[in-house]
Amino acid sequence: MKRQQVLGVIVIVVATVALLVYFLSTGGSEPVRTFEDPAGDVVVASGEGAPTETALADILSAEVRDEGEELVFEARLGAPIPNKLKDEGIDLGWRLFEGRNQTWTLSFSLDIGPNVSLVSPATDFGSGTFDGTLPGDFEVQGDTLVIRIRPADVPNFPSEFTWRLHTALDGVPGDATSALAEDNAPDSGSGHYRS
Repeated sequence: MKRQQVLGVIVIVVATVALLVYFLSTGGSEPVRTFEDPAGDVVVASGEGAPTETALADILSAEVRDEGEELVFEARLGAPIPNKLKDEGIDLGWRLFEGRNQTWTLSFSLDIGPNVSLVSPATDFGSGTFDGTLPGDFEVQGDTLVIRIRPADVPNFPSEFTWRLHTALDGVPGDATSALAEDNAPDSGSGHYRS
């Protein structure tokens, strides 16, 4: 091998080792906490009684972020969020994953009025606004939902997880044959949170 070839190989090896050390020491890239989602990408399944106002199921943006001691989940939808729906039902939920396993769900629904619940089948944890046990609060501001959780008050809540927001607007709640209008953010892949 010529001297130039040897030097070239050494430079490549040193650069590769430097990148490897960087990614191992920093944990790789920063977590992706915010997603903008295209307007009008709601999918309406076939079935009877399709929802009439699908903009309510249309996610325009989704975010998970820290604010002091609170973890904030925020979603902006394609229409103002009402206090109640007549003849329809909506569920909006962040699905949280540790590795490949979905371990937590944070849900907002409009059934008997605005409701938020945090559940973990993996740890048997369950709380909600319906019984005053939610370790946090929520507010609706027009087309935006903001849910605040205090992770320190939730046993075994993860400090790192991936997430995906899903909406399902049901044209006829309680009827298994009714059509759903659904959206996801991100549309593929997942967000990443690390405290």
